[in-house]
Amino acid sequence: MAYEDYEIPEITTCIYYYEKELCYNIGECSFKEFCEKFWELLVYNDYSDVINIEIGKDRLVNGISEEYTVKFNKKQISSLDLKNFIFELASDDGISPISLIHKEHREEKWRITWFKDYQVGEGRRVSDYTFNHISITHTYDFLESYEKQIKYINLFCGLCDLFSAFYGKISDLDSSIELLDRTKETVFNESYLQTIYWGNYLGPKYCKQFGQERLEQIECYEKRKTEKGFYFALSDNMLDELKGCDFRQRKRILKKLTQKNWFHRQK
Repeated sequence: MAYEDYEIPEITTCIYYYEKELCYNIGECSFKEFCEKFWELLVYNDYSDVINIEIGKDRLVNGISEEYTVKFNKKQISSLDLKNFIFELASDDGISPISLIHKEHREEKWRITWFKDYQVGEGRRVSDYTFNHISITHTYDFLESYEKQIKYINLFCGLCDLFSAFYGKISDLDSSIELLDRTKETVFNESYLQTIYWGNYLGPKYCKQFGQERLEQIECYEKRKTEKGFYFALSDNMLDELKGCDFRQRKRILKKLTQKNWFHRQK
């Protein structure tokens, strides 16, 4: 697969977590402390320059619940205490998702979208998923410098730990689609490790399943034990995937971890 001429290459990230395992839901911290840590991660890694915000809400139209989007522009945001405003949005059970957007010369460079779990009437779940996720997208030009990539990886690992994520991935968008396609599956499956991406975060469940010794034996560019999980990356530059994936390397790592081969189609 490859990008069409009209498509903009993107680095895409997903962080998967269970609402019930968030630190403020299990008594490890308060919701305010959780939000403070979230903001600190953004500031410390230079992701607090938010130009636009988009939030999802529900409204009743002819008795039927309908989703709609509320947008806040740069002028509106400039008059707000951004930190406290984000906290207010996060604490509102009627809002999901929350998107924080950075633009340069009117072009979107990154977007952090927090999908929250919430209830509507009589406990009916809005989301069909048993888990939630955070989605992050970047344009390639924003991540051209090594320093920005390092800060982004630190943000990624920090968010994974903060949200007690069970899994997270960083990948080129096109490569991500191709990798999942090779598994002959159409959607993310939380029950097992489907494939290996450029950047991978394994939460406590996977760390326990694979064992620290096996994780340390992964042959890759970077390995990092985090506060709650384990992170590893395949090369020193996440933009390498624009040139194509090394499927053999991914196959070796997946086989080493799982002793199974989920790459059903081989070249």
